[in-house]
Amino acid sequence: SLLSQTLPRGYLESLRVSFNEEDLPAAWKRLEGHYGHSNAQGKVAMTFEFEAALVKDFTSVVDLMVRVKEARNRINRLSRENLKGVTMISHQYAAMRVLSLFPSQYWGNNVVYSVEGLHLDQVEDLLRNVFMNKSRGQIEAMQAQPVPVNYAASNRALGKRKGCEEEARPKKGGECFYCEGRYNRDGEPHRKVDCPKMQKDRSQGL
Repeated sequence: SLLSQTLPRGYLESLRVSFNEEDLPAAWKRLEGHYGHSNAQGKVAMTFEFEAALVKDFTSVVDLMVRVKEARNRINRLSRENLKGVTMISHQYAAMRVLSLFPSQYWGNNVVYSVEGLHLDQVEDLLRNVFMNKSRGQIEAMQAQPVPVNYAASNRALGKRKGCEEEARPKKGGECFYCEGRYNRDGEPHRKVDCPKMQKDRSQGL
């Protein structure tokens, strides 16, 4: 072909593809595709394409995940073809970017941070169970709500906090915090108003 006659033979051999049976427009288009994704600018462009799939509005978790998976598969197919087997968008990176779109108080305790746990399929199952058919706008509105979806886990946490507060709160009839119980009579606690130490100090003008 004219392309084979024009470009250096060594360069064409490095592409590991044949242009002999293609006309010039088709061969040139394929060459542009290869070159455009094999340099630094091409890598950045592929990353931007994936990010663009994340920022668009979605009607449900399923709608988002279909778009994200399609973008990831296309980008990785191009990168493997043109970057000698490189996978540009890993499952772990894609899963973390998807999770970042959702309020963490609803899913934070249910994610396993491992190679298996941070997989798009695992994340999709989790998000579908939590957010069901909510749109992006509805999910973003949930950001300000303090109550997590996992109400049982929330109750356990609230119970622990309540217990700590009850322990820290002084009990009625407990030790006097003025003398810290050092002036108790016969081992019996007293209130501050009845504290012998405070009465003595007051009488001395202290």
